[in-house]
Amino acid sequence: MRNLLIILICILSPLASVVATDEIQYFMDWESAKEFHLENVEPIIAQMELREEDKILDHSNKLYDQVESYLDRVVIGFKLQFPNQYQLQTTPQILILDVALENAMAISLDPTTGLRPNYIVVSRGLLQNYSDETVIGVLAHEMAHHALQETDFPSLYYKSTGEVLFKDQIISDPRLSEMLTKYELLFGLVGPFSNKELSGIPLNIYKNNMALLTQQLRDLIYDQNKSKCNDAAILLNQFIDVMEENYSQATHRLVITAEANSRSITDLSSRFEKEAEQCLGDKKMGFILLTSLAFDMDYNIARKLLSGGSKMQQDILSQLERIYLENNVFNAIKLSTVSTRVAMREIEDEVDFNSVRFYTNEDHADEVAVQVLASSDISIRGFNDFLVGADTECDYEDDIEPEYGTLDDSHHSSCWRAYRNVLFEKSLE
Repeated sequence: MRNLLIILICILSPLASVVATDEIQYFMDWESAKEFHLENVEPIIAQMELREEDKILDHSNKLYDQVESYLDRVVIGFKLQFPNQYQLQTTPQILILDVALENAMAISLDPTTGLRPNYIVVSRGLLQNYSDETVIGVLAHEMAHHALQETDFPSLYYKSTGEVLFKDQIISDPRLSEMLTKYELLFGLVGPFSNKELSGIPLNIYKNNMALLTQQLRDLIYDQNKSKCNDAAILLNQFIDVMEENYSQATHRLVITAEANSRSITDLSSRFEKEAEQCLGDKKMGFILLTSLAFDMDYNIARKLLSGGSKMQQDILSQLERIYLENNVFNAIKLSTVSTRVAMREIEDEVDFNSVRFYTNEDHADEVAVQVLASSDISIRGFNDFLVGADTECDYEDDIEPEYGTLDDSHHSSCWRAYRNVLFEKSLE
């Protein structure tokens, strides 16, 4: 589970699956699955304007014959490598997106029965710009996502001792998982206040969360009278720049070391608070309403998404609602930031974030794909080259481990994934 705001993005994202929640939805039949889709997914897609003018190529296009022949090889590879597991009742259907973007994705409505439509979407750009082996490798990875959805595979947090581990070598650390789950839930509740409050946040390994750090206030301020809130908006943008630029590269924490920078962030924080208070006044609203405004989302949809999480998320949400009901929105965000940072610091004092790794469904899909390709005598180099893309500085066959990536990205860094795939293939020999 990610933080309260990232959970919204996970559910809204079309890249992993149509319903990309951490807790899989189960359906007794196709009609109930379809009803869930119409009530929960379609409104979100429409609300977030995720449907662009991209065109699905007609099935009469010859590219379908090409891709389906590749997929047949992947299916055979699965049967050879995993005769007793990871077998789907029906082969996923291929959809080709008529865009130059080089991408692929697995899309599924109900990941628990053979009644659902499984799709693998590939782009025209991928087919035109990469080799046959690359496309087969990508299809094997996406096919693995479909197969692994049936196993409800969880993320495993563990501490690295310097070596790259694979699924069977990892011993999950429940205490570490609980702390990091809570940390990410709390992260999205931090507002843009003083260095005293923000100091210590490991921004380098939660870079994707950085955009959410001030989401609540940012869109709320922009939604107000523009002339009244213009100065607050300018100061907020400046504040974000300062936070991104000023954390210790040695400790990977937000630590304002230079006196000039310290004065700068203190001054910006003080000026922003005054402008934001003047802009927002005594406006009050609940946390769910604020979230719906921040994401330009229908209130009922936001309420449904936020109210369906774990007990930990429910407890945090209840505490937030109390704070927001008792204070105007600006003070509520400030007070929730203060209490949130107290809880986050307890975790920061206990966890060495730079040694943390987490094994995800992307890692698992990679391992399955590498084994399928090996059974079909297909090199993983093509798939790795697709992962690395235009990163010409990445030498994934080097002995030196590349940068791992961030703890808010299940894909990790592309170079590290390719490096890990090479090591995993060697482990099979």
